[in-house]
Amino acid sequence: MLGRKADGVAQSGEQTDAGASGTAAIAEVLESVQKVARAQARQGVRLEGIEGKLEAGFSDLRTSLQRGGPRAGASAPLVWDELLDAADALDAAAAHSAQTGADELARGLRAIVTRLERFMAQRNVTRLSPLGEPPAPALVRVVGTVTLDGSRAPVAEGRVVRVVRAAALENGALLREGEVLVARATPQEGETQ
Repeated sequence: MLGRKADGVAQSGEQTDAGASGTAAIAEVLESVQKVARAQARQGVRLEGIEGKLEAGFSDLRTSLQRGGPRAGASAPLVWDELLDAADALDAAAAHSAQTGADELARGLRAIVTRLERFMAQRNVTRLSPLGEPPAPALVRVVGTVTLDGSRAPVAEGRVVRVVRAAALENGALLREGEVLVARATPQEGETQ
């Protein structure tokens, strides 16, 4: 009988250890689920902000068009700025979505950007996004650099790696200067900057 009690105690202790590891696993899964929920909430907030900018831009554009639009060759820069900013925000959200594996969302956001660009093109406004190109000083201002590993860099050094604010032309003339980040290679061993 004593042997059985000792076995029972040992078995109970083993069950406690198994229960503790099971509880730890559940806690780990719960923590992972919470992290994913927080990430999704952050994306939702970003998308709401983008949606708000887009709605404001369309509202301003609608108001301008109802008033008869821009007067004899004059531009309505505030309306275009809002639409261009919305397109920039949508591009950024699409890139972020693609990086996080939300490919369907990224495609949807890019489709909206395409519709905005088509709308602007009908009004002789062209949005320029020179990814992978050398920065054109007449169109864009370099506002920073991104250090890349030379062997895995998506673009060559000195080329545009990220468009912060797209440049825009209206009837071929600069409507808005763009802002870009250019690639800078990581120095190799023995090189100095």
